[in-house]
Amino acid sequence: MGNSLWDYAVAFYFKVEITGIGTVDFCEVSGLDEKLDVKHLPEGGSSGYKIPTKSDTSKIILKRALPDINKVDDPIDEWLCDNLDNNGRVFPKDIYVKLLDEEGLIIYMWKASRAYPISRSVNALNARNNELAMETIELVYHELKRAL
Repeated sequence: MGNSLWDYAVAFYFKVEITGIGTVDFCEVSGLDEKLDVKHLPEGGSSGYKIPTKSDTSKIILKRALPDINKVDDPIDEWLCDNLDNNGRVFPKDIYVKLLDEEGLIIYMWKASRAYPISRSVNALNARNNELAMETIELVYHELKRAL
């Protein structure tokens, strides 16, 4: 067993980079899932075989505090608008999710190739709650590879 929290990958220290845009701040990333689909092939006298058919991925979900565009530059807003407002024309980019160690060095990295947004939403605005307005962005991609 390790002696320190930093002997293991921590889920709270990461960064997201988008090709041509740079590093974008997100507070949550999910959907870095890979799965191999299988088909059951029955055979007489046994339980049969499971044959791999194709790999399957899910959508990447990115969550962030909605920036005040009067005070903070929003580097991905133009890319999101270009994709979501263009009647089916998309502008894919490679997305890199980098899990970092205590010194900010990459210990794991995922590359989602040719990713583009398919939805963007803002959480419910509620005057009774004291919380940030959060934006959720869903991306689809061609291929997910883990490196390092």
